[in-house]
Amino acid sequence: MKSFSLLLIVFCLANGCGNPPEEIKSKAINVDRNLNLEVLFTIYNQIWTPFLDEGVSEEMLAKTRLMKMNYEHFQAHSEHEAVSIVANFLNRSGTDFFLYAFYYNDFPNATRKTEIPELLTNDINSDRELAIQEIDSIMSMIADFYRVSEFEEFYRVNQSVYETAIEEVENHLPKNEFIPFMENYFGIEHEGYDFYVIPFFKTEFGMAHELERSKGPRNITFISPFETAQLDDVGQVQYVGYESEEYILEWVVHEYAHTFFNPPLTTAENLNELDNYKHLYQTIPDNPQIGNWFSMFAEHLAVAFEVRAAELMGENDRANKILKRHSDWPYLDHFIDQLKLYERNRDTFESIAEFMSTLIRSCDSLETNNTPNTK
Repeated sequence: MKSFSLLLIVFCLANGCGNPPEEIKSKAINVDRNLNLEVLFTIYNQIWTPFLDEGVSEEMLAKTRLMKMNYEHFQAHSEHEAVSIVANFLNRSGTDFFLYAFYYNDFPNATRKTEIPELLTNDINSDRELAIQEIDSIMSMIADFYRVSEFEEFYRVNQSVYETAIEEVENHLPKNEFIPFMENYFGIEHEGYDFYVIPFFKTEFGMAHELERSKGPRNITFISPFETAQLDDVGQVQYVGYESEEYILEWVVHEYAHTFFNPPLTTAENLNELDNYKHLYQTIPDNPQIGNWFSMFAEHLAVAFEVRAAELMGENDRANKILKRHSDWPYLDHFIDQLKLYERNRDTFESIAEFMSTLIRSCDSLETNNTPNTK
């Protein structure tokens, strides 16, 4: 990333994306842990246990080392009502379940502190009032799980694990100029950026979300370790698994990208337009989480931005690695080409929001051109 600042200036001058070089600012990413999020993942760990699958591989056991530690600690409370209720609830909420952590006061006080957006209630119940009531009820049950299981003690005893994870991330974050690069690229600014560690979960999982705040939207991402944890002879965690500048950059780029383009993508008008192309959906090997056309479109766009960000930073080797890892993604070349079109026409499209309808309509060309990229 040595050439990053120069490339940022060149990119901004070439594309009319905001501040002149002398005004380019730094904006840091805040790294932290979140109590509510840890509780929700603890509930989920009692439901999904890949380390207990028949014939589980050594690789999976390594990837779930800390997840299993959390599971075993709370296994005595696996019959708590919150676990069974959440297991059923997940069929409707999916991974949006974890996002509720940010709309409630810290456990054991499970009262709502901010309004839950409709995007997080639509799949729960078409009647928003009933959806809110159900979510409130579930969070109250989880609060009881928190008390009964003495989660506070687990959180205290493992403080060093969280502190180590935070330190590992902080030591490998992209430079403070990176966030202005993303804001300039997408033509959107946010009030702040948070990276939450979730050490007690399977490696290589991440999500991003945009929180509305009085000073403006705040981008959050929560990401599990990238590598397997290392423990000493007495079971103390020595390494959580976040020490990778390459992976942190990749996940920050990918997850934060979602928070820039998801809001314009999810307007009613654009969702209706996007629905016209739902027949283009197809499964992608080893990506079962991409289960519908919306997620396929959004994930292609995020990966396409990963490639363009790497290329714009002069890191063509990293761009080629990303392309190679996604060689069986059928529309990736198309999305990369569309981002290049966006970049060339920033006088017309001042932000990704203004480009979104054009991007969606470009799917017309995918009707007969849907072979995987071959770069």
